[in-house]
Amino acid sequence: MADKIYKLSLPDGSGGWEDVDVKLADNGDGTYSVAVEGSISIDPGDIKIGSVDVDSIAAGDNNIGNVDIVSLPALPVGTNIIGKVSIDQATANANEVVIKSITAGETHLGEVGGSTINVAVTPAITAGAYGALDTIGGIQTIANASRASGKPTTLQSLIIKDLAMQSADFRIWFFNANPVTGTYTDNSALDIDDTDFGLCVGVVNCSNGEWVNGLDNGVLFLNNIGLVMTPAITSLFAVVEIIGIKTFASVADLTFIYGFFRE
Repeated sequence: MADKIYKLSLPDGSGGWEDVDVKLADNGDGTYSVAVEGSISIDPGDIKIGSVDVDSIAAGDNNIGNVDIVSLPALPVGTNIIGKVSIDQATANANEVVIKSITAGETHLGEVGGSTINVAVTPAITAGAYGALDTIGGIQTIANASRASGKPTTLQSLIIKDLAMQSADFRIWFFNANPVTGTYTDNSALDIDDTDFGLCVGVVNCSNGEWVNGLDNGVLFLNNIGLVMTPAITSLFAVVEIIGIKTFASVADLTFIYGFFRE
């Protein structure tokens, strides 16, 4: 293909038009070179010289062209974008992000580990004797067992402190909502009815062989329980059943400490 010259008319900045020659030269290898004969000043404004499709750009300081911008029109207030800016990571604090505020709630910025919490409950019990399979202390509310409503939580550990050193066997029933239709009166026979049984999410047994006693008191430790439960709200509920006949001296003789890993 022979070289060809095309003429273009472009605004010259003073209200008129100026002709410019554009030469299309055959390189002889299937490619062509474009050259502009002469020079021209282009009136600032909404002038589009054309569109260019770039298939690929090699790594490095490549320049597709040089553009001198004399002035830009005023930008209205808002979120106008006039270009993209890269940040040099060698610059101090260049890769730090400052967050001014986050609305309270379940907003996550990334994957993080869960939190742990120990919840202590000292139920009001009977200063006296209990029969086998009685409820001890009524319904316990384990507040903040879960980080948020409907989020799973894992019971990892349990500590029971007994100031009367009775070394009792206990069975602890856990519920994901407050069980209100059964019988859970302190020092009365435990009766979990069918409705409340549907709320039961776990049971932990504590035997007297796990007690460590002092002179007149004792403590029981259970670790690595791994019982996953999902409360309807942030609280779980528990009912403690005593297995044998035991006698306590004070209404505050027992304390239950529940250790949770909250997701």
